[in-house]
Amino acid sequence: MSDCIVSMEFIDVASHRFRLLAAPMRLRILRSLKGGEKTVGQMAAALNAKQPNISKHLKVLTDAAILGKRSEGSIVHYSIADAGILSLVDSVFDFSIRRLKVKAEKLGLRVAASRREPQVNRPGT
Repeated sequence: MSDCIVSMEFIDVASHRFRLLAAPMRLRILRSLKGGEKTVGQMAAALNAKQPNISKHLKVLTDAAILGKRSEGSIVHYSIADAGILSLVDSVFDFSIRRLKVKAEKLGLRVAASRREPQVNRPGT
């Protein structure tokens, strides 16, 4: 019986981690931090988003120990604290790209996709 309880607890924890990543902006933030630490302002500019929105998502990711932060005076720098999360995000992106390619091929389209930007091209373009 205790094995079942531990398994359910583990499933609940894993499910919570997936819910944390369900927001598109959080995925964009994680991908932007792959290259190293950034401030809220740098991320807002890079992601073409408003600082309060970025800050809201940074708090959630920091509270979950996915991100870390360090202060330098009044400037806060954010970075990836849980490197394993990047493997998970990359796996999901790879899966999504494969699915996009299958769907595009069924429609007679060609997909030039990488982890950065999948692009669907119509034949002859």
